[in-house]
Amino acid sequence: MSASPNPSSLRVTTTTGLGGIWLLLSALLVTACPAEVTIPAPTKAGPVLVDDSDPRVVRDGKDLYPAKVIERAEQAEPPPTTAGLGSGKPDESNGECRLYAPRLPEPECCKGEYGLDAEFAREQCGLELYLGESFQGTCGYYFHKTGAAPLWLRASFVDGDTVAAATATHDAKMKRVAKNEQFASS
Repeated sequence: MSASPNPSSLRVTTTTGLGGIWLLLSALLVTACPAEVTIPAPTKAGPVLVDDSDPRVVRDGKDLYPAKVIERAEQAEPPPTTAGLGSGKPDESNGECRLYAPRLPEPECCKGEYGLDAEFAREQCGLELYLGESFQGTCGYYFHKTGAAPLWLRASFVDGDTVAAATATHDAKMKRVAKNEQFASS
């Protein structure tokens, strides 16, 4: 039987190769030491003075503002609101009535005289200001009292020989106009 070769006898030592690499690295580290560098302290720049001649700024009174900020603010401003038609502000420019029509797209003055004395109603109810009237199915009269939403009362002509008959006619009309079959006068 022949003896098998010993794996340890085939080992090649490379200590000479590794020692050469360590020697080269050591030489590089010794000769490549960093040099001392002096960095000067930063100098503070003085404040930049800007005046009216700079096109980047706009004067408003005694103050200067960046022109871009002023331009953005002007572009973001809502268009001016006009009084009258559906704006919720009293309007007497039609020559017919004091029109007050919050949230109505095409408000109208009341179609007929209902016999309401707005100033008398204002005084009797303790209200501060008569805002006006508008027609939408019935005639609405609007009043203002500080701390409250606009108050109103509505008036319309109804057919009926008695109060009960007039109430039934009114309720039938309001069910149709309001599209609410459950409507009933109180």
